[in-house]
Amino acid sequence: MPCAKSGCGSADGPCPFINRNDSRCAARFTLGRLGEAFRLCVNDHHDCHVYDQIEREQDRLAASAQRNTNDAWLTPNRLNVAPMRILGSAGPSLS
Repeated sequence: MPCAKSGCGSADGPCPFINRNDSRCAARFTLGRLGEAFRLCVNDHHDCHVYDQIEREQDRLAASAQRNTNDAWLTPNRLNVAPMRILGSAGPSLS
């Protein structure tokens, strides 16, 4: 039976985290729960609580990275960049 008629896959495809090897998904990938894995991971991953958790984590990480990027423009030392030293007679020779 074709996928369009049997419903084997959502319009946007399987869960984008299916190949991530996340330990929170491991219990679902057993023979006893294979039907649940197929239903959630292939068909309805938007209904999966683990998918929701991973999405929220990624949103928080992206927001944090954006804040850190914005802060870096204002405070260069947040990037662990050592202040520049002016080379003089005590410094290494440039010749």
